[in-house]
Amino acid sequence: MLIYETGDSNDKGLPMSTEHIKADLHRLVEALPAHELQAAQRFLAYLYEQGSDPVLRTLLEAPVDDEPETPEEQAAVQEAREQLARSETIPDADFWKRFEHES
Repeated sequence: MLIYETGDSNDKGLPMSTEHIKADLHRLVEALPAHELQAAQRFLAYLYEQGSDPVLRTLLEAPVDDEPETPEEQAAVQEAREQLARSETIPDADFWKRFEHES
């Protein structure tokens, strides 16, 4: 059983170099059981894509909207919930037709 402790410093408390981190990653990949390789691949691809997509990075780093809802926003949400409870909904296709027509 492989036990591995991660961190951003070595056993002497010094920052790990990029080369050392990559070597550790290679060692970990080599030690993974075959049934875990696909999950590791997906996770590394996710990390890569997260860093290379400027729109995704901006969204992920955007501050949380912590402003309280206005009374108007609360009323609109309540109205939407009531319409949903009464089954007053429209199919997505109809919505998009209306939206494209109005824009």
